[in-house]
Amino acid sequence: MENIYYLIITWIGAAIMLGVGIYDYKYRTKPVKYGISNSISDRKITDVKAYNKAHGKLWYIYSAFLWLGGIFEYFFPEFSIFFFILYSTVGVGASVWYVRKIEEKYIVYSIKDRCDAGTN
Repeated sequence: MENIYYLIITWIGAAIMLGVGIYDYKYRTKPVKYGISNSISDRKITDVKAYNKAHGKLWYIYSAFLWLGGIFEYFFPEFSIFFFILYSTVGVGASVWYVRKIEEKYIVYSIKDRCDAGTN
């Protein structure tokens, strides 16, 4: 019976992430700020709508893994820790990689920005 609690909790988290993804994908007009990244002005983004849609897709993917994780834990509770560790490590690493790809595609940095960040 305690498996149902984990299922409910993960599905609530998945629903929240899905809601964030839908909002970012369809309704957000200002650039999305992901995680602890700095605010980005509209002037630095080449296409704000596409930028927000890309972030929305990221939230969709995260949500899908939580929906599946809840079902996986419900039917196979002894292997749920493996899924949780995989989601927490590989999932976070993949999201960081994906956000960097989004930034490379849609954000235009000036020479001054690159010098301030210590990159060439």
